Amino acid sequence: MKINKHFSFILFFMIMPGCLFAQSTQPVGKMAASSSRIYLIFDFAHNTGSQPEQIVSSESLEWDVQKSSVEFRSFADGYTLGAGIGIWLNKTYAIELYGEQFWGTNTIGSKNSINFGDARQHGSTTENSMSSSAFVLSPALAINLPEIMSGITPYIRLGALLGFPSITNKGKVIYSGQSGNEIVPFESEESGRIALGYRVDAGVRVLLSNTFSLTGALALSSLNWKPDKLTQSNRDQTYRDLVSDDDAHSLPGVLHNFSSIGFRIGLVISM
Repeated sequence: MKINKHFSFILFFMIMPGCLFAQSTQPVGKMAASSSRIYLIFDFAHNTGSQPEQIVSSESLEWDVQKSSVEFRSFADGYTLGAGIGIWLNKTYAIELYGEQFWGTNTIGSKNSINFGDARQHGSTTENSMSSSAFVLSPALAINLPEIMSGITPYIRLGALLGFPSITNKGKVIYSGQSGNEIVPFESEESGRIALGYRVDAGVRVLLSNTFSLTGALALSSLNWKPDKLTQSNRDQTYRDLVSDDDAHSLPGVLHNFSSIGFRIGLVISM
């Protein structure tokens, strides 16, 4: 498994500012009003993919005439549930380690058909749907800005992303002929390799007490993923020509975009 060498630079520039200013004596805002330096984060986010992919939604071949249609959909549409831990370096800077689970809500379906023979009595139709999910780790630097009013403090969060995505493809192949139809189900999953990227949050924290705070933020993330494995199950000899002889094999040249724009709401608990 290869890690992009640029990721070490992301971590360096993300953590070093907090270390350099850890001894700062000019507090900004009241976000660290609690005497505790350690806090927990729990949040929910709804994401909209910022760079949809071109998907062939239908394709047909009848005799020598081929027809197809495409649409643009994103595997990054969905929602996340996350949790993390942070530590204040002072009242302005904090470092965090955060993990979240993403579930895609944009199921992408397609239908392909091939008809041939006299009066189109023979052929096959493939119907399938694709869905995405990912587990993401994010080390980050949080920076408080001057509070806009008592107990309300804007902040920014700069984080690196280490994603472990997967895309599941489920469907069936319907074979037609003079003797009737045969339906063969199939399922496959794209996986492998770590997706590297970054995320920037801009939001506000509302101090409820010395223990609890609410957060709301707009999040912009950039995350590309190139899977290198395709695992296939429920294979059948009747459609062996449609799949590889190996259960897991290389997927050269496949690139999926998980970049998104999202809105996050959360709860911060000072320990």
